[in-house]
Amino acid sequence: MKAPRWQTANVVATAGDRRQLWHFRRVGSKAELQADQTLAASSALPKSAVARTVSDLWQPKLNIAWLPASQAFLRVVQLPPCDPSEIPAMVEFQIEKISPLPVAQVGWTTHLVGQRGADTQTVVVIRATRGV
Repeated sequence: MKAPRWQTANVVATAGDRRQLWHFRRVGSKAELQADQTLAASSALPKSAVARTVSDLWQPKLNIAWLPASQAFLRVVQLPPCDPSEIPAMVEFQIEKISPLPVAQVGWTTHLVGQRGADTQTVVVIRATRGV
């Protein structure tokens, strides 16, 4: 099955006491800037821009956050070989063991680095507190 392609994307960058939010829409093979907002770091991001809706099932939205290095935590884990689509579920099963933060307060993603051997594969888990 072909992976769905995103239709809209948000990029958030935090710098000091402010956050910058850029909203892009895919037009053909290019991304066009639709909106550019500057917000106070303490204010919530607009739900209309970042919330996921039922329409995201057939028109996926991509949300990207640029975080200061001091706010993102990396952990390298070795997992048994599996289909790449199963990696998030395998990490979710172990997230309490590999994260010093409570699971309900963490946002995370994974990146498959490659296979170390026939028995394991290397995955980088990136996590940050949801408040960030």
